[in-house]
Amino acid sequence: MKRLVISLAAVTLMFLALALLWLFAVPKLTLSRINARSVTVNRLNSVLENEISEGKEPEASVAELLTLHEAQMPDEIKFLSGKNTEGSVFSASGGGGNMICPVHKDGEIVGFAVYTYSDPLKHVSDLLVLSVLAFCWLAASVFLIFIYINILKPFVRLSEYPERIAKMPDTDKLPETRNRRFGKFIWSMNMLRDVLINERNRSERLEGQRRTLLASVAHGVKTPVTNIRLYAEAIKTGLYSENGSDNAALAEKIDRNAEKIQSLVKELIETSASAASSYTPEITSFYISEMAKIISGEYTERMNISHIPFAVECRSEHIMNSDLYGLVRIVSQLIENAVKYGNGEGIKVSIESDPDGVCISVCNKGELLPEEELLFIFDSFRRGSNSHDVEGSGIGLFTARTIASALGGSVAARRLEDSGEMEFTVYIPD
Repeated sequence: MKRLVISLAAVTLMFLALALLWLFAVPKLTLSRINARSVTVNRLNSVLENEISEGKEPEASVAELLTLHEAQMPDEIKFLSGKNTEGSVFSASGGGGNMICPVHKDGEIVGFAVYTYSDPLKHVSDLLVLSVLAFCWLAASVFLIFIYINILKPFVRLSEYPERIAKMPDTDKLPETRNRRFGKFIWSMNMLRDVLINERNRSERLEGQRRTLLASVAHGVKTPVTNIRLYAEAIKTGLYSENGSDNAALAEKIDRNAEKIQSLVKELIETSASAASSYTPEITSFYISEMAKIISGEYTERMNISHIPFAVECRSEHIMNSDLYGLVRIVSQLIENAVKYGNGEGIKVSIESDPDGVCISVCNKGELLPEEELLFIFDSFRRGSNSHDVEGSGIGLFTARTIASALGGSVAARRLEDSGEMEFTVYIPD
């Protein structure tokens, strides 16, 4: 509101300045020009009186005056004899661009000289000009109020909402509006709020499951570990050393307890992998070129900053029925891997379509994975031999494969030995 008041005050001052300029500066300019013309007319009238006094005809003298080159010369000069009784003198004096001077000869008025100017300073009514200025001021004020109510005020309210939902995800939704400028944005913010609430609930649920699982594993491991330690102590003290059958039974007990521990660890890993990669697709129709634009927009500037050659190719306008942002997430994961494990010489994304589906490939130059590792790098918590000194959890490619499987597709990797590149290919049926 404060900014609106300041803007209205500035507009008001501007139009007041224009009004004062019209009321004071323009009349002064007009008066200055009239004074200059008066000097010229007086000079011309003196020349005319001298020539008439010398016996020249007035019409001839007037013609000679028009050939002079004086500042502020009139456009037309007429001589009206004093014997003229038709009233043309009074008619001529009515125009704002005419100046009338008496012509004397031997101390008597013999006629009048009419000096006519085509005045460029139009005599516009002050009331009309001020009315126009007032209308402009009113229009500008209404425009500023409209901008404030329909754009600035909603924008201020919207700019505070992301911070609110970040601190309080349960905050109320923004009221829906048909405003074409903010309607989609409000809808998106409300959808983001719903996603955050769902993610928070999911995180709380997974946290509860994690704690339950850890408690279960801790309790389940405690007994086998205790038994193994007892058996180890018995072996250490030589309790079963004299009887071979007892030693075999003891070894079987140790193996059985070790299997229990191994089973619990396997359950823990599978549960963690499932929690990390669960995904529910949202199927929509979209052009695959739209996916290319999103990927290019997300990574082009970042790659330029990192000085990594980057290209996204899509020569098709195929319409696909799938999860747009799920596919973007898959490709993003492959690009992130290419950045981490590539040598920085280039990353290329190609998107092609065929009658049965869409194929997306991500190629990067760098160290090639051994052929025997290609079948296992998509497993959870598995990392390739080129991952030394590179941070990671081994869950990214597993997540990409999980999303692709949820969409009915697949992900594969291969070595391009001729070009020294690794290629990851995603195929999604349509």
